[in-house]
Amino acid sequence: MQNTSQNNRHRLNVLDILLILLAVALVAGLVYLIIISLPNDMSSKGEWDINYSVVVESLPADISAQLHDGNERITVYDYETGVFLGIIQSASSKNHKLIGYDSVNGNTPVINTVPDSYDLTVTVQATGTYNGSEYAINGITIVSGRTLILKTNTVYLEGICTLNTVTQKQQSN
Repeated sequence: MQNTSQNNRHRLNVLDILLILLAVALVAGLVYLIIISLPNDMSSKGEWDINYSVVVESLPADISAQLHDGNERITVYDYETGVFLGIIQSASSKNHKLIGYDSVNGNTPVINTVPDSYDLTVTVQATGTYNGSEYAINGITIVSGRTLILKTNTVYLEGICTLNTVTQKQQSN
């Protein structure tokens, strides 16, 4: 008696391979059509309002007050290239805090306020571009964690950038 499972076994032939390739091509074509039909708001065309913050930690009270009072024009530059990245829109400060350990047993973490030391957060709004994956101002990519410079006539400080919001500007007709 013959084993029927061996007789019914289907072997892959040229026609099967062609059908598989045709199915893969159809799926690839559908994916392509879906991608090109996406809204154009993700394109690099047009301008974008880029709103980001820069945090400078552990400033002495006098420098924090000088930058926070609004009397001086504060500008922002890229740390590596010196390219201009905008003018400060607003500033706020809070007491600088450090994590330490409990003095009794040394194992319990505690948050301590550092006297006469402040963390300054400034908000910058600038016009930039989007290339599909990154936002840039004057050709400099704006990403969270990038070191930037805050500069006035009397102060030069380094801070860390945090990208807040990005909106595409409306194009006028």
